[in-house]
Amino acid sequence: MNLTIQLDEQKRTAVEAWAKAHGETVEKLVEKFLEKLVTESDQTSKRAYQEMEKSFSRPLITDEIRRLQDEAGIKSVTDFDEREDFENHIKRKHA
Repeated sequence: MNLTIQLDEQKRTAVEAWAKAHGETVEKLVEKFLEKLVTESDQTSKRAYQEMEKSFSRPLITDEIRRLQDEAGIKSVTDFDEREDFENHIKRKHA
């Protein structure tokens, strides 16, 4: 794939000089920059996904369970904490 970049003369000269001083070509510098950009973006996306996944890891009462509770005549407790109840369940289970 070919990519064309428009730079003013001063910037182009500066980039070419920097690349030459570091034993690189402008093409390689741009390629490395784009690879780094994609890699960092992938890592950021992965971290964001992991954080989102953590927030969904706690158990929640679903609409279906609520519907079944209503059919069975079970009244929901307004201050019920699903996370605390689940943690207590796990503690009892593994005690």
